[in-house]
Amino acid sequence: MVPMISPGTESVRLTEDERTGILHAVESVAHRIGFQWDSIAVFGSRADPSRRGGDIDLYIRLSSRAPISLFRIQNLLREEIHHRLGEQKVDLVLDDGTSDLGAFGEIIARQKRDLWTK
Repeated sequence: MVPMISPGTESVRLTEDERTGILHAVESVAHRIGFQWDSIAVFGSRADPSRRGGDIDLYIRLSSRAPISLFRIQNLLREEIHHRLGEQKVDLVLDDGTSDLGAFGEIIARQKRDLWTK
């Protein structure tokens, strides 16, 4: 399934190259590891056009339980994103539906702006 660019992403503080690099990094790692994802979203300061600076906070919802640990997938994704975008501070939250994100999940739900959905 081809990822669809979500409406309203032009207001997030990511360049087109950053958005494309993130998508390609996720697709590359997903293919290598063998998992599917439903959506990729940005949250935090990069989701707010009125703010400045900040790291790239990404929320990635997986389609099903991951075949390896989420921690290992996070490390692989971070390496791939750095390879494609250069050294940047990137925080990743992966959600395969098996963990309770608690209050942090509520914050993400309020702030996130979907970049791509499948």
